[in-house]
Amino acid sequence: MPSETPKFTIRMPRELLDKIAFIAEQNGRSTNREIEILVKKQIAAYEKENGVIVFHESETIAAHRADNPMDDVPQEAWDSIQAFKKSYRDEKKKRDKK
Repeated sequence: MPSETPKFTIRMPRELLDKIAFIAEQNGRSTNREIEILVKKQIAAYEKENGVIVFHESETIAAHRADNPMDDVPQEAWDSIQAFKKSYRDEKKKRDKK
């Protein structure tokens, strides 16, 4: 079954390609995989500084949820946590007075 990964031809100076191939060999990877990893690292650094690159609204929501997983906690759970915290603080105050 053919791969659905798009193919992309890249031109670069021979010396640069040889250096990437050397690094790839040292890391036990193919040159293609090494280039992919280098590109992913660069994109991650860019997104860390500039925000996640988004192409569709559904990706915006997914990116937000990935960065803010607690947004999906139901309100009842938050209310329960707050009630527990209050109860705990009240009990602690009683113990501290003794």
